[in-house]
Amino acid sequence: MIAPRSEPWAPDWANVPDASVPYLLSEAKEHLRDNIAMGINSDQRSVALGGVFGGGAFALFTVSATVFSGMHQTNGVQDNALQWAPFASGFCFMIASALCLTAAIPSDFYVSGYEPRTRPGE
Repeated sequence: MIAPRSEPWAPDWANVPDASVPYLLSEAKEHLRDNIAMGINSDQRSVALGGVFGGGAFALFTVSATVFSGMHQTNGVQDNALQWAPFASGFCFMIASALCLTAAIPSDFYVSGYEPRTRPGE
């Protein structure tokens, strides 16, 4: 049986002793700093990985162009697999790079537990 949904807990800040206020503010500052750091770090990781995939893609495109410009034949038959394999792999790496770089586009993010009244979609 699912329990009925209750309203989020709302503390009564009037009853907090004055000696505890600096501690609460320092904890709130630490939570805010860590939330911002989490967003920045995830953006940095996705941009770095996007750069790695992009570099690999262009390296494979260079290999593909080199193979296309040369005459690679086996028993007088053009070897298409050797020509198209690096191009197809480079294309897949470019898609991976685009997905990683799309993840770094600035947007809002939600960390559950820090804002109980704010739920995704509200």
